Amino acid sequence: MANTRPDEHQKQIENRIQKGDLKCYLQSDIDKSQMAIDAGGCGIIYKARIKISGEHVAIKKLRRRPYEDKSTVNKMLAKE
Repeated sequence: MANTRPDEHQKQIENRIQKGDLKCYLQSDIDKSQMAIDAGGCGIIYKARIKISGEHVAIKKLRRRPYEDKSTVNKMLAKE
C-alpha cells in the first residue's frame, strides 16, 4: 500500500464499503456515547449503538490536522 497513489486509497475505501467490510450509517442512525473509550494517533474511539438493530459498535472519529489534505486522511483510513 505504500506505493499506492492517493486516488487509489479512495477507491480502496469505496471497494471495502461495497464488499460490506465497512458499513456506512447516517449520524441520525447512531446513538453515540459522549465519553471516549480509547484514543490513538488517528482518532478517538466511542461506544455507540445502531438504532435500527440495537447492535453495539465502536466508532472512530478520525482526526484531521490542518495541514493534512483529503488524500492523507484517505490513506490513514485505508490502512485502518
